Amino acid sequence: MREPAVESVAPVASPAVPATGEPVAVKVFRPQPGNDSAAALERFRREAKNAALVNHPNAVRIFDAGVSHDDIAYSVMELLTGRSLADELK
Repeated sequence: MREPAVESVAPVASPAVPATGEPVAVKVFRPQPGNDSAAALERFRREAKNAALVNHPNAVRIFDAGVSHDDIAYSVMELLTGRSLADELK
């Protein structure tokens, strides 16, 4: 597994789908002070749901989203390779 990319709200890890071996990105909601409300969790869930509705070559595919048995919200998406946005902005 690659080192996760860390975002302020949700770190992203990149395991592979066991059934296909296809690499994916898993984004996990990580509440922090100032972002630990029910509204923040709902925004995370709504983002995954709405992104899953987009079907376009320039948009990341969302394969799954939900809440784990440990009450951790997540979304599983296509893993993109290449340069990060931070690198592009330098």
